[in-house]
Amino acid sequence: IASTDGPAMTVRSVTIGSSGSATASTFSATAANNLVLFTFISSLTAATILVNARKTGILRRATATPVGVPMLLAGITLGWFVLAILQSTLLIVVGSLLFGVEWGRIGPAIALVALFALVGCGAGLLVGAIGNDEDRVASITPPIGIVLGALGGCMVPLEVFPPVMRSISRFVPHSWAVDAWNQLMVHGAGWSEIGTNLLMLSGFAIAMLTISVLVMRRTLLRP
Repeated sequence: IASTDGPAMTVRSVTIGSSGSATASTFSATAANNLVLFTFISSLTAATILVNARKTGILRRATATPVGVPMLLAGITLGWFVLAILQSTLLIVVGSLLFGVEWGRIGPAIALVALFALVGCGAGLLVGAIGNDEDRVASITPPIGIVLGALGGCMVPLEVFPPVMRSISRFVPHSWAVDAWNQLMVHGAGWSEIGTNLLMLSGFAIAMLTISVLVMRRTLLRP
């Protein structure tokens, strides 16, 4: 006969780390990753328009107008930025209405969308400034966008990457955007939690926009 005598046992439950948001949609991770992936790819592939405008001489003729090169470059940049914003807005609205995706706090989310749109804008302008054939640009930009998206965690969570690949992913803007969306949507983060991500995306955007504008200006002013 088993004895019931002895010290009482206490069972204690401990949660390690953050449990995340209980209201996060099951589509949240996929929606955020697709937002980052396709905003970038769309900005790259749209560079075919710019390449064609350069080849046909439309942009060079536009420099002879009173608008001038600086305003022309500003207008092109604004157009690419608006394209990226519209793409992002469409995906956000569809995700919210059809799949119940909650994108986190509105202020940081808007900042994240705008900054990554600028990153895509800079990348698209750079491809448009250096590309020489629109068919070739149209064929190679989607694979490039997919590879960069994979390195940035759009296909597979960054947590499963080996240490070396995680280090490499930090050189891709996608990883900072994906991580920021994860913080916003799953953990309810705010400005302070994603501040580093926003800063890094700002750096990527400034670098690519500066390089692309300088290359485009040199191309347009070439005799």
